[in-house]
Amino acid sequence: MKADALLASRSAEALLAGQNRVLRLVASGQPLSQVLDELILFMEAQSGGALCSVLLLEEEGKRLR
Repeated sequence: MKADALLASRSAEALLAGQNRVLRLVASGQPLSQVLDELILFMEAQSGGALCSVLLLEEEGKRLR
């Protein structure tokens, strides 16, 4: 049972560290592309093999890029 608790604690720490990295980028005014890159890398690292992406809606609201 101690191994499970240790693994859960490390997972929680990794999640918090990733969230903080993304929030620091936002708070420091980094470009959206850099924030989204970090967010995607973080999500992929946490997901255990998933490939993630972000689609942005153009201003006129008719196309994704």
